[in-house]
Amino acid sequence: MADLPNTNETAEKLNSEFAKDVLPVTVFVGILACVGFLGNVLVLYVFSFKYHKCNYKYFVLFLALIDLTSCLTTMPGEMVTQSFWYTYPVPEICKAKTFFNVFTVCSSALCLLLIAIDRYRKICKPSEWQMRPKMAIFLCICALIIAGIVATPIAILWGIQNYNNTNYNVNVTSCETDDKYKDTEYPLIYSSTIDVIIAIPMIVMAVLYSLIACEIRRSRQNARATSSNTTDTADENAPLISTSQRASTTPSFKTDTVEKNVQLQSPLSDQEYPQIERKTLIMFISSATFIITTILYLTLLSKIASNILDKLTDDERVVYFFFFRFYFIHHAINPFVYAFLDVHFKEALREMTCGIHN
Repeated sequence: MADLPNTNETAEKLNSEFAKDVLPVTVFVGILACVGFLGNVLVLYVFSFKYHKCNYKYFVLFLALIDLTSCLTTMPGEMVTQSFWYTYPVPEICKAKTFFNVFTVCSSALCLLLIAIDRYRKICKPSEWQMRPKMAIFLCICALIIAGIVATPIAILWGIQNYNNTNYNVNVTSCETDDKYKDTEYPLIYSSTIDVIIAIPMIVMAVLYSLIACEIRRSRQNARATSSNTTDTADENAPLISTSQRASTTPSFKTDTVEKNVQLQSPLSDQEYPQIERKTLIMFISSATFIITTILYLTLLSKIASNILDKLTDDERVVYFFFFRFYFIHHAINPFVYAFLDVHFKEALREMTCGIHN
């Protein structure tokens, strides 16, 4: 019994040193949580009350809701984990954090997949069946329900794990596989299943956006060819064609009325044509950020199982955890993408700013 206080003191010291090492990363996650919270609240307000009814609106709202959930649950939970890596205090916080971590990742993957399908239908199959706003809302709700069901087992399998850190010969308490299940095959089976569930939407998204990019490039090439045949002074680098030419070359593209699933009966104007591409670009950036950061996260997560953290120096730990938590950026970046690329969102922000100044 005399050795127990020394063991606890060593664990506390080990935890304190680790928390100090990764403090810059903890601050980084905290900043992302605050920025993401404010940005996504703003997105929810603008798109709820100042944006016209369309699929794009509801997809953005659901993504913002998911991102806001992460900013309020997963990110603070990860900050607690980094602060108490070897002396985790409360099992319920660990279970809640891991549940919302899986929930937000899975729901983001499924909603972004729905967005990719919607973009593909509008650009590559515009004259065929299109997803209507009510259907988009219903499918997003289904995505959240599925993500919730998929994430439920982790709240059971994960929890407080007590083990001996062989490098320091000290007993530690971590937020990992629960002691009840650490020697079973269930955590590995579940983790592998989650990887597949996340990987499939990402692969499909990559394929769909590749097809979309090919279709947009083909349409632009056709537009240039038609324009050059019409006049010798045509600019070959111009991405758009005239209204009269577009009537015959790109009759399938639609403006915001497409988002309302109403087939246009008249040619598109030069302003209307880029709207489809701009919204697709916005969703592509969001999807690409998600895919890249999630792949990075899952890759680094797999390294923890090999006890890589105990082999790293203090500076290497900071770098490792910075990239390990870098995947949180996709929960905070969307408001900035909308602010730069979405015309209606920028206009709403401008009106709000002018209102505050007045």
